[in-house]
Amino acid sequence: MDLKKVWSYDECSDCDELFDKLDELQEEGKISWNKTDGWVFYIEDLEMDSQDEKELLKLFDELDVYPSDDLDIGPNWEDGWEDY
Repeated sequence: MDLKKVWSYDECSDCDELFDKLDELQEEGKISWNKTDGWVFYIEDLEMDSQDEKELLKLFDELDVYPSDDLDIGPNWEDGWEDY
């Protein structure tokens, strides 16, 4: 599976672990991410290497986080992502 830009976490078994990992990667400058008011978050790969991506996708699989086709832009959507 490839790292998609839109993900659904409505079936996630541990949201704290998910968001901690996303925050960690964002603090390292490897990704930028943002969640909507719903069960969807958006992610942008900034400087992840293949190992980081592989580990993140494994975590998504373990936590039941799935790619989403929801393209709605929520109120938390940051400027500059509109042409994702």
